Amino acid sequence: MISKRKEKKQEKLLEKDLVKIMLFGVFLVVIYLVVSYYFKSLNQFEYAGLDFTRERFDSDTLYHYYYYYTTPSGQTVQYNLYLHIDPRTNNVTVQGDPLLLGKPYVYLTYDDSFPETCRFTGSSIVDLNLFLKQNQITVMSGVMNETYAKKTNKDYYTCANRPESVEVFEFLAGNETAIVIEDNCHRVYIGPDCGMRDAVEKLKVAILSEARARALD
Repeated sequence: MISKRKEKKQEKLLEKDLVKIMLFGVFLVVIYLVVSYYFKSLNQFEYAGLDFTRERFDSDTLYHYYYYYTTPSGQTVQYNLYLHIDPRTNNVTVQGDPLLLGKPYVYLTYDDSFPETCRFTGSSIVDLNLFLKQNQITVMSGVMNETYAKKTNKDYYTCANRPESVEVFEFLAGNETAIVIEDNCHRVYIGPDCGMRDAVEKLKVAILSEARARALD
């Protein structure tokens, strides 16, 4: 009898120990989930109605936003937007409402005063072209100087000589980097700070923010 009582007592103690171990394991899992969520939340934020995630790519920090759209053929595609500049600290001003996605085509045109030698000018123009094309918008490129256009056999485009139904992006020099939008005309002024990348990234965020806001209406 004594032996059986000892066995039962040991079994109860063992059961208590197992319960403690299980509870401690659950506690560790909860702590892990809370800590993981906390650190994950440090890399996530909302800006202009868009949910961004801060990510590391090699030695660079990028700001990632993605969304889905449907191609004319009915295929669902994920578009990934990556920014080099934290959109919360991008101080380029935007006046007016940017174009809506879904336009058939747009015109990109450049003024003689446009600072082509600025760093990131070429890569930013390519970036904007890819952004528009990947969102099913055909891009037509030209220059704003008619004489230069004829001399170099380039297309001559300005906000003034395009119909109002067509979206035009004019890139030209300005006292500061800023974006001014009036009806179908997007004037992107690049200041002495050579903020080409800043302007293009700000423009893309403005376009996506406008599209999302319209979709929620």
